[in-house]
Amino acid sequence: MGYGQMPETGIGAEDMNRKSDLTRVAVRYMAILAVLIALGACSTLQFSYNNAEGLLRYTAWDYFDLDANQSDSLQQRFVRLREWHRSSELPVYVELLHTAGEKVAKGIVSADVDWATATLRQHSRLLARRAAQDAAPVLATLKTDQIGALEKKLAKEELRYVDRWLSGDEKVRHRRRVERMIEQVEDWTGNLNASQRARLDDFVSSHSGIYQQRLDERRRWQREAVALIKRHRAASDLAPALGSLFFEPESGRAEETIIVMRRWESDLARLVVELDSTLSGEQRGHVLRRLETFAADFRALAGVRRASSDDAAIRAPGS
Repeated sequence: MGYGQMPETGIGAEDMNRKSDLTRVAVRYMAILAVLIALGACSTLQFSYNNAEGLLRYTAWDYFDLDANQSDSLQQRFVRLREWHRSSELPVYVELLHTAGEKVAKGIVSADVDWATATLRQHSRLLARRAAQDAAPVLATLKTDQIGALEKKLAKEELRYVDRWLSGDEKVRHRRRVERMIEQVEDWTGNLNASQRARLDDFVSSHSGIYQQRLDERRRWQREAVALIKRHRAASDLAPALGSLFFEPESGRAEETIIVMRRWESDLARLVVELDSTLSGEQRGHVLRRLETFAADFRALAGVRRASSDDAAIRAPGS
């Protein structure tokens, strides 16, 4: 679970791999959501989704040092959250992935990227808000030393982020960032050719400032989240406040940050369309298979039966 994940305004490079897709909500600063973040980090999504309670306990302890009663309460709330997510959200994800496959099979246009951006934002923030509100009765009971443990953990994660993305020689940082983006895109497309890799290199070069902006934004967002926990000691007050912060993470964002992130989002959308136009048949097939793998996982988790292999499979043109 990398520190480089948190609420964004649209689809980012880090949204373009299985670790991020749909269920990964970058609100890792609350233990209830850390489990959802971690789901995609395991090799088997279905196993991790169905067996997440143990991971929740470990992560909650790591972030908050919860006592037994708090841990049990959080686990019970997570189970209810997961069952709501399983019954209400996962079937929707299946349909969305099938629609995405149809769009990819025909070739991506700008409107498709806008649709995907809005869809990911809507569902990730809905889940984030619900999880934050469900966790509020436990978070409202945190003692001073437990909040202090959270702040220390966040500071440690910040150092990890700085070390990974903002430290060292500029050329080394750039190579690390490009390698990461290539890795994430290739997770969807398979091996990229030299021209495609060069396009990603250019994109990273033109947005080198986004890493510092993200760090500044995360610091702001973390401060607000922790301040809410300190300020509201009643769950009835904390739940709506946290829910709003998680659903609208950009609220209170500095104007400079808004401009930088909008430019990044716009350029990324253009990049997605450009890369799509260069995909080989093999690469496009790889994308479609990845989408169908996700759809199959979500379909199984939700207990949704597929009408037939012909109707449900996401296929490349002419396959």
